[in-house]
Amino acid sequence: MFCITGGGNLAKAQSYQLVKSPDGLVSGDKYLIVSKDKGDALSTDQKTSNRGVQVVSFAQDGSIDAATLNSNVAIIVLTEEGTDLWSFQVTNGSKTGYLYAAGTSSKSNLLKTSTSTSGLDYRASISIAKTGEATIVFENQKNTSGLSRTLQRNTSNALYACYASASQSPVYLYHYVEPAGATDPKLSYNPASDVVLSSNIAGWSAPALTSEVIGDLSTLSFTYSSDKEAVATVTSDGEISLTGTAGEAVISAKFDGDADYAAQTPTYKVNVFDPVTLDKEA
Repeated sequence: MFCITGGGNLAKAQSYQLVKSPDGLVSGDKYLIVSKDKGDALSTDQKTSNRGVQVVSFAQDGSIDAATLNSNVAIIVLTEEGTDLWSFQVTNGSKTGYLYAAGTSSKSNLLKTSTSTSGLDYRASISIAKTGEATIVFENQKNTSGLSRTLQRNTSNALYACYASASQSPVYLYHYVEPAGATDPKLSYNPASDVVLSSNIAGWSAPALTSEVIGDLSTLSFTYSSDKEAVATVTSDGEISLTGTAGEAVISAKFDGDADYAAQTPTYKVNVFDPVTLDKEA
């Protein structure tokens, strides 16, 4: 048998995590538009001139577990559309397509979805405060004055729409990420000796680097290592292999850090013991 002990934070698989910097915007990835103040996200429900809301649940670390999402939460693919402009494509529900804002002054507070982008103000600039508040302002191709182009969550009514100024509840972008490495490592075993092993090591994953790294986790890289490869090895993807030799190996997932995030190196001990021979009583 063997046991595993360790320290450090474990990353949560398949979660949506708050973006706190424009560097956390990845073209082609999935996002949610969320109101932290109201506890909901933009939904797949298309109202006459705006979008509905859907309640979401936040985990203790502030992330949103993908497994808890109602199917009515709008899953949005964010795509870079030229310099400092992005499109928001709703990929689920009955009203899929690109979000767009008012193109004329007669369409105040418009936020709708269209599969065709011809002539529509569907591209937006995005700025993000350190607290995560996202300012999403749709372009104004016709340079019409008085347009409502800033996407916000209405303070009084359950809807998301566009407004002329930041007068409503702010919105936040949550990025779909999966932790680097294997959440439940695939153990391989070469039975070169009679070492008794368990079937898996539950709970192994790359470090979460605390909630401050949320938003960029998918772009970070980790270096995995084993201090005793005669007992256990680990691949660059975090998959652990046991050799069949008894002993203790320390598996590390090292992140060197950068200008924004401190370095961390959670370590996990893998202890493999020789089998115990039990003699039958005479």
